Amino acid sequence: MFIQEAAKLSGTTKKAIEYYCLKGLLNPQFTESGYRDFTEEDVICLKKISLLRTLGVPVEEIRELLDVPDGYAVLNLIALGGKGENKKGYSESDYDFGKVHQEMF
Repeated sequence: MFIQEAAKLSGTTKKAIEYYCLKGLLNPQFTESGYRDFTEEDVICLKKISLLRTLGVPVEEIRELLDVPDGYAVLNLIALGGKGENKKGYSESDYDFGKVHQEMF
């Protein structure tokens, strides 16, 4: 699929997708005509990137999080500041990113 369809399906913009490609977060194949050819897996990756950006994770750190086998455990640690409870007193059970992922995808 072309970039416009990938943007629509993932809820991101064409410009954001181009930026993520430039930063190496996404590596779509190219058609013979030179257009990027996005797959369903790319769209899922874009949704994950979008979720991470919404959580305030810097683009530079997203690649590492996407590569972690249990990325949701890492997200929980980010949300909790690595201590099991964040500044506002929320506990780990308040940050179930696995559940958020299931609801989004």
